[in-house]
Amino acid sequence: MTDAELLGRIRRSPGEKAGYKQLVRELGLGGGRERRLLLTQLDRLTKSGQLVRLDREMWGIPKAVTAEADSGGRVVRATRENLIAGRLDLHRDGYGFVRPNAGQSATQEDVFIPPNQIHSAMQGDQVLVEVEPGRDGRWQGRIVRVLERRNATVVGIFRTSSRDREQSRQRGHWVAPFDDRMSQWVLIPEGEELPEPGAAWASPHRTLGQQLHAGDKQASLEGMVVDVEITAWPTPTKPAIGRVIEVLGLQDEFGVDVEMMIRKHQLPRVFPDEVLAEAQRVAHLDPQELARRIAGGGDFRNRT
Repeated sequence: MTDAELLGRIRRSPGEKAGYKQLVRELGLGGGRERRLLLTQLDRLTKSGQLVRLDREMWGIPKAVTAEADSGGRVVRATRENLIAGRLDLHRDGYGFVRPNAGQSATQEDVFIPPNQIHSAMQGDQVLVEVEPGRDGRWQGRIVRVLERRNATVVGIFRTSSRDREQSRQRGHWVAPFDDRMSQWVLIPEGEELPEPGAAWASPHRTLGQQLHAGDKQASLEGMVVDVEITAWPTPTKPAIGRVIEVLGLQDEFGVDVEMMIRKHQLPRVFPDEVLAEAQRVAHLDPQELARRIAGGGDFRNRT
């Protein structure tokens, strides 16, 4: 397959990107030699700037010219020769670093991103960056496109607009993320403060922590730990917007810290019905084991 044919196939794929296994399947490649040749070809196209390696086994077509508005509203442009893809790690002071994915040709060093060049990206996002040498010789850049969002939800503390005058200049309430690298609060429009009735209150996947009933007043949400779905990503001039999908409880309530960590790190927490049934089947209290622990002073179930 020629380079033009391979590029054309990737360009026709959804999102103008394709994975290694997808290409092997579509091209009907058999032995190891054919697959090694494909990897060699992908690597060559990446080094020439005709492809961007998005992650370990995913390649995409960079735009010949990528347009993006900067913090002042001006349209800025980047050519493909100095574009790399990587993961954005933000700092609590507002700046960030992009850690290039494996196989990037421009640099394997972290790329410094000034606060005014982060644009709409958030912590952990896969982004496309235009890089250039900085004054100190280290690489710096600006984000020209978000390739993949990392945080569809955010865990934080709910703040009513009346409790924070500085944040309440926009109509609605706010959630302050627990991840201190996410320095901007999430705006919660009026009417989006509580999940739909029955959406999360009696979930079989929720086993720890107390829950706020859907009928409670909105004012009682003040200080509660909530899980928020992002409905609109931030811009240089506007905050992220979200809606509360789950109320986890007060931060110091038993089990809430576990629920927070599960959601903060996007750990699996929703399981098929057969898995839940199996867990219920094996989750029994052995009377003999209980008696042994009580006799030995090892029953701590009443301690929190």
